Amino acid sequence: MNKRLLFNYVVGLLALLSLTSCPSDDGNDEGVKNVELQVSPSSVTLDDQNSGSITISSNTSWSIFSSESWLTTSTAEGFGNFTVSISATGNNTGSTARTGTLTIRDKGGQISVTVTVTQNPPPKNYHLTIDKTAMNFEAVGGEDKITVSSDDEWTVSSSQVWCKAVPVTGMVKPTEINVSVEKNNSTESRTATITVTGTNSGIQQTVMVSQKGEDYYLTLNKNAMDFDETGGSSDFTISTNDEWILSGTTTWCRVSATSGQSGTNTVTITVDSFSDSNNRSTTITVTGKKSNIKQTITVSQNGVSDPSDIGLNGFGDDIELGAYTLSVSPTSLSFSAAGESKTISTQGNDIWTASSNKSWCTLSKASGTAGESIVVTVSKNTSSSSRSATITITGAHTSPVTVSVTQAKPEEEDSDIGRNDFDSDVNLNKK
Repeated sequence: MNKRLLFNYVVGLLALLSLTSCPSDDGNDEGVKNVELQVSPSSVTLDDQNSGSITISSNTSWSIFSSESWLTTSTAEGFGNFTVSISATGNNTGSTARTGTLTIRDKGGQISVTVTVTQNPPPKNYHLTIDKTAMNFEAVGGEDKITVSSDDEWTVSSSQVWCKAVPVTGMVKPTEINVSVEKNNSTESRTATITVTGTNSGIQQTVMVSQKGEDYYLTLNKNAMDFDETGGSSDFTISTNDEWILSGTTTWCRVSATSGQSGTNTVTITVDSFSDSNNRSTTITVTGKKSNIKQTITVSQNGVSDPSDIGLNGFGDDIELGAYTLSVSPTSLSFSAAGESKTISTQGNDIWTASSNKSWCTLSKASGTAGESIVVTVSKNTSSSSRSATITITGAHTSPVTVSVTQAKPEEEDSDIGRNDFDSDVNLNKK
């Protein structure tokens, strides 16, 4: 070999060695002496979409290796800093979680980092149902039942204290819950919500409970009040669950209150004295503001009696004014069983009222002036015994007088036929 050819060979060999010994600029780590590789976080729990991520911080190339076939990454290798997405197929292995590992290594094999990946099992498909969605109660309250069916434990709550549900907890089986509602003392309707919540599933089912309000009422303990000419005061009571107003008063008839609230209210009526001979009256009306229920009470006042008028009604002028008398005749009446009418006459100088204490004994008039007559009518006696009644005639200024009434029983009347209509020597059995 000549010298020139040998020289060219040596120069070429040195150039080749120079090229192979220089650091590489193609991104590999063969020329990196201080390799850096960090991964965070060191453990990952996948979310409901079975995904997660890790962040790689490095100054060199790296590769990722998965220990499980169900666990994959968005890239298997890279260089420098990078965020890698993690994904997994669905966990159909049962009710427990499963784990895998991701190993990240630099390509030179100097550093290796492991990340633990956990995948939870799919959520259990719990069910929780109630056989009713609504319940309705009257104002008086009451009880009803609902049935809860679930494969989960559960609890029950009510939004209102007047609505209770028992029991308040239950297990995995159909269970009856007793719902009780207290009386609604208000006129307004009201609602409550019963909520059943699954302990593990968080499933909620609700029942709407509705209750009517109490019906309005308004009553008075009296419907009439009577006063004499001297006037005075007297009370009546309003019982209601409504606000109320009062109307119908006059200058001579006043009340202690013209309006009030629900509950029991006592109202005092005051009537002035009266010097006129005519009677007077007024009607007081109590009205419920919301219900518009109306109740009335009639207030009457008698006028002053004028004894001088007695002589004008047919009594003798020799009667001493102010000396009142009243008498009747007869003071006893007897009636047949068939029923009939008879007359009572009144005498004296007083006005009067009359009444009978038996419904089968009626009077032609309930009031009058001395000198007038009363026709007494007795209905047929269909009972098996005789009967009696009392008629009371009461004077405005005199003591009451009474008339006793008796009526024979039917057989007594029949037995009198032989004595009254036939000769005593007639043989009743002879044809």
